[in-house]
Amino acid sequence: MLSVWEGASEMKDKRLKNLGVLTILLGSLIFPVFCQMERAMGEGPVSLTVLNPRAEIQGPKPIPVSPRLRSLEGKKIGLINNTKESATLLQPEMERALKESIPRVELKSWSIYYRPFENKDKALLEAAQACDGVILLLGD
Repeated sequence: MLSVWEGASEMKDKRLKNLGVLTILLGSLIFPVFCQMERAMGEGPVSLTVLNPRAEIQGPKPIPVSPRLRSLEGKKIGLINNTKESATLLQPEMERALKESIPRVELKSWSIYYRPFENKDKALLEAAQACDGVILLLGD
C-alpha cells in the first residue's frame, strides 16, 4: 500500500511526463511556423495559410440507409445468398430460424453471385423492389 507521500510523488511524476509530451506536441506544431516566420523576416508582413484537413467527398452522393423495420411480422423478407460456400450452408438455417420465430414472415430467396456480372444491378434492384427488407448472406 502506498503512503500519501508516495502516491503524491507518483502523481507528480505522471504530471511531469504528461507535461513533457504536451511540450513536444506543441513544439512540433509551433516550430514549423516559427521557421516560416524567421525566413519571412525582412521580406514584409508575415502571412500564414491555414488548410482545412477535412477531405472533400468525391464521387456519387451517399444514399442514406433505409429506416429499420419495427417488426418482421407479416413482412416480405428477401434472403440474398452471395453464392459462397458458407452462405449456401447458412441459408436453410436462416430460413428455418426466421419461420420458427416469426411464423407470418414471407421469405423469398435470391442467389446473386458476389463478383460483377452483366445483370447484377438488375437482380439486386428486383430483390429490393420485391421485399420490405433484405438479409444478405455473406459467405466469407
